[in-house]
Amino acid sequence: MVSEVSSEVESSSGVLVTAINLGSTVEKSLINLTASLYANPHISRNAVQTVMEGIGSFSRTYNENVISLIRDGSYDRSVLIEILKASQGYISKLDSDHKRLKIFEEKGTYIPAKEILLGTMCEYDRKNGFHSVPYSMQIIQMTLVLQNVFAKYDLAKDTLEHVRRLQSFDEPITNIMQGKVWKDKLRTLDSSDHLIHLPIVLFYDDFEISNPLGSHAGIHKIGGVYISLPFLPKKLFSLLENIYILALFHTSDRNKFGNKMVFNKVIDELNALSERGIPLSSSAFTGIIKFHVVAIAGDNLGLNGMLGFVESFIATKYCRICTASKDEVQSMFQEDTSKLRTLTSYYEDLALKDPRNTGIKTECVWFKLRGFDLFDNVSVDFVHDYLEGICRYAMNFLLIYLVHESKLISFQALESRIVQFSYGPDSGTKPSNALVKEGSKCRFKTSASEMCTLVRYFGLIVGSEVPSDDNVWTLFMSLRQILDELLTDRVHASKTAFLTHLIEDFLGTFCKVTKSGIKPKFHFLVHYPQMFLKFGPLTQVWTMRFEAKHQFSKIAARATKSRINITKTLAARNQLSLNYRFLAQNPTVFFTTGKRKPVLQSSNMWRELSQKKNIPFSDFHLFSTVPRFDFEGITLKVSDIVTTDLCIEAGKPLFARILSILVDNRDEIYLHCQSFTTHYFDSHYHAYLVTTDDTSCIVIKTTELYSIVPNTLTTLLGHTFVTLRSSID
Repeated sequence: MVSEVSSEVESSSGVLVTAINLGSTVEKSLINLTASLYANPHISRNAVQTVMEGIGSFSRTYNENVISLIRDGSYDRSVLIEILKASQGYISKLDSDHKRLKIFEEKGTYIPAKEILLGTMCEYDRKNGFHSVPYSMQIIQMTLVLQNVFAKYDLAKDTLEHVRRLQSFDEPITNIMQGKVWKDKLRTLDSSDHLIHLPIVLFYDDFEISNPLGSHAGIHKIGGVYISLPFLPKKLFSLLENIYILALFHTSDRNKFGNKMVFNKVIDELNALSERGIPLSSSAFTGIIKFHVVAIAGDNLGLNGMLGFVESFIATKYCRICTASKDEVQSMFQEDTSKLRTLTSYYEDLALKDPRNTGIKTECVWFKLRGFDLFDNVSVDFVHDYLEGICRYAMNFLLIYLVHESKLISFQALESRIVQFSYGPDSGTKPSNALVKEGSKCRFKTSASEMCTLVRYFGLIVGSEVPSDDNVWTLFMSLRQILDELLTDRVHASKTAFLTHLIEDFLGTFCKVTKSGIKPKFHFLVHYPQMFLKFGPLTQVWTMRFEAKHQFSKIAARATKSRINITKTLAARNQLSLNYRFLAQNPTVFFTTGKRKPVLQSSNMWRELSQKKNIPFSDFHLFSTVPRFDFEGITLKVSDIVTTDLCIEAGKPLFARILSILVDNRDEIYLHCQSFTTHYFDSHYHAYLVTTDDTSCIVIKTTELYSIVPNTLTTLLGHTFVTLRSSID
């Protein structure tokens, strides 16, 4: 008996030692793997964390299944050995890049790019002498991508509800689907119960994947063609992941082989979406969805190049929208409809073969796109025209005037004010290093988003030093007012006349004050009022969001040293990212909060809030407070300023400061706020003068707010101002 017990103890000890040794071996292997990941400069620490979490998840899933079999006791040792061997087989199926991509492709979630041969050229090098070099581009089958998008995420229900809501009213125009261009196009298309037509926006731009200031600048400049889906609900449309790559190519190849060779296959893919569409079978809709290009977006260089216009502004008629000459635009402060380009005038100018005068270099290849109109389906470039063009010219003139000519403020004082100013919700685009001194002169150097922030708050930053009747300051106030109008997300047809007047006044003031002529980007502004009627809010077609999409390709390019067929590498990385989305099917989170803290019945907050009529008191014990919450890309925090309502008679928005944020068990958000009294709009500072009302506190649901976009509170010379960051009717 003693010997049997001793034998069991020895056996148990042996198993324990084996388990410890095995654990030590596995631990050592994992430590070495982790160290090798950290040692690779192309892999970030965040990526290492993701890999280790993935290994942990796999290990837990596998171990739980094996342990379950062992505990069941119905399997003998040989079966467990076979199970372990099988697991090795699963791993071997994924032990090479080729095998992994093949599995993804078989699942239908990885849609590889198609390589299109553009042509070949005879080149010479010492090693190979004269030899033929192929040039190619990458194109994505967008029909397969959109099939996956709709199938994997069951978008039909939300999309159709959103489209019906947009079709239920004409004004304000909040989406491109309510604009004149899409409405006109829709009238020409067939309709049935089993056919839906939806708009897409096409974007083209060139971007550098190497150091733009380095010796290889321009050699690896990539042309990217993207599409976005403006028919998606706003919460989905705003996501960067819902901008999709359609084609990638070397910019130099477009110069070598021309627009026709590069864009032909892109046009074929878009025509397939328009003519055949994609089949869809879901609970909300069964039938065919066809997609049509409603607008082509891009910067002026990209748009002019892809459309066959002269890319620079050297032509006499440099505008792609009208035929006004350089001399004529100097006194053209409103759009002259008699000078708008038409198909007839276009072909007459093309026949002249005089690009320097007409502005037309080659015939536009996009006429092959089904339903395309060169003068209706091309948008304007708000980011480069206004923020990086007009604002930069005007603000630099204003800067020189304030610092050097009028000496109303010193360079150091202005620099200090810009740095120390509280930008509130816009602090992420704070123009901290905006001021640059070059010898005795100074200028602003900012990104587009920083310029937007600078112009938005410049009145509050420096306005206290400037007399209200200053002529140059009048120029700035016009610039500031136009910015608000261009950023609007609610377009009223009646307000386009007001915008036309603002632009006319601004251009006239600019010429008078600066004593200089109208530059090309200033001229483009006269066409903006009509663009609002065509496309609705211009922020839906501006380049800022699309250019952010370049970042993924730039990061992927930095992760590899090779530049051989780099477009294929980048296309594959983008499609692998999409592959993960389709495989994981993780629901997009549109609502998150900070740490929840229950509201206690004994607290002062309980006693105060229980008296508010619009809080369901019977459920009050289910409330918690949170420091912040995120909803559809917008973050609200305690102390933020919200727009609660609009006083129709006075035309003044009503504001309140968030004291606490409450969330109930249904995830409904209530804001406990201190109200402000709005006195008037101060045009000198371009902000509303308000005072706090310590006795007036309200509780309001976020769904009842006039706007959920937070505003900026500024205290200046003993007064309190609120800068509005969203549109009001």
